Amino acid sequence: MILLMWEILWPIALYELLTELFCMVLEGTQALVIRTISGSIALVILGTIYGRDRFWQEKNTNDKSVKTLKTGRVLTIIIFCMVGISSSLFCNNLITLSGLKDKFIGYKQVEEVLYSPPFWLQLVAMGVVVSGVEELIFRGFIYQSLRRRFVFWVAVVVSSILFGVYHGNLVQGTYACMVAFVLAWSREKYQSVLAPWVIHGSGNLTSIFLGKWIELEGKQMDFSFLFITICSGLCLFLAINIMRKRNDRRI
Repeated sequence: MILLMWEILWPIALYELLTELFCMVLEGTQALVIRTISGSIALVILGTIYGRDRFWQEKNTNDKSVKTLKTGRVLTIIIFCMVGISSSLFCNNLITLSGLKDKFIGYKQVEEVLYSPPFWLQLVAMGVVVSGVEELIFRGFIYQSLRRRFVFWVAVVVSSILFGVYHGNLVQGTYACMVAFVLAWSREKYQSVLAPWVIHGSGNLTSIFLGKWIELEGKQMDFSFLFITICSGLCLFLAINIMRKRNDRRI
């Protein structure tokens, strides 16, 4: 159990220590800029460890599901993006409908930090860097550590809850936990962090564009909002079903 705790905590600690270090060195710099810098460095360090250390490698490297990433790659990535976009719209809209965003002041502060920097920085930071390092940590190191010890659904539930708690507030935590189930499932199916990275990144980009749209158009929960919520839920179901049927592997 102590070893498991260490395997769960050290990647998070590394990322957060790098972030705190750059907060001190670059005092007064926007939080998202610091996250981008620390995340880029953490991505290199963790990616190198993950790629070279055989402990983190999968047993079934010749599995048909791994080959899916090499053949029909364009279609596969399009499906990943469909899952990311639809899951982001569906989960974001459900949380908006629940009224959680209006009840918790802490989320408003986080929202300001995330969406106040330049638009291009938001795209790079949340679409590529933050999504990448979080996937290496949670679907790479943490999920793999849990999966070596427990059955699939235990690893999914525990890693998803940890991912939600990591985000630090109820609104983001609820959203992250919901999406994490899809991310962990894709990680298991394709035996690669590439799948959840693309899904996570496309979901974050969707949230950015959704935020801009709400900012410009207002966020009235009219019929069109409900229609988008229903359609995104159906698209998510369809995209996951397509992913599920692309090979015969059971999880």
